Amino acid sequence: MNKFKLFLLNLVPSKKWRQIIKTHYQTLHTKDFIYKSKPLKLFQSDYNCGYYENRMSERAVEMAITKLWLDKIDGEITELGAVSPYYFPRAVTHVCDPYDSHKSVDLKCSLFDLDLSGKNILCISTIEHIATGDYGVAINTAESPLLALKKILNEASNSLITFPVGVNTELDNYFSNQKYL
Repeated sequence: MNKFKLFLLNLVPSKKWRQIIKTHYQTLHTKDFIYKSKPLKLFQSDYNCGYYENRMSERAVEMAITKLWLDKIDGEITELGAVSPYYFPRAVTHVCDPYDSHKSVDLKCSLFDLDLSGKNILCISTIEHIATGDYGVAINTAESPLLALKKILNEASNSLITFPVGVNTELDNYFSNQKYL
């Protein structure tokens, strides 16, 4: 499977994104959204998602797709950035995050220190923080979101990678110039 097909709609260049929003406007105000031409239920949670009756964040879409992906993947899964443990405890085998204190984090290192060869990699809203100084972390100029993306795509056998548009200029610029749809 082409790994680029695993990226979420929130990675679509802004002009195309506006067209998708306009096309599916009514769908986005219900309990479903369109993923791979099929309706998928928004994920509800107290933790950074929300509920149908109230405001929901993009995490409601990310976690719905994450759950679908987790259900389809056989074998061990390594997550880069501690996100899924807050929603699906014990769903992944390893969690790599040098800064999160969640008890599921068993790899307190940079993703650049890991060999991802042949692994199933989950990376939810994490790569946009690399080399930005977010969370008071010193910037490592040898790292970048695009290098992280390249590493995952070149080494992993399967991956699900998401990031929000408008948070990291380097990623936004890269994907706005791509013709991957």
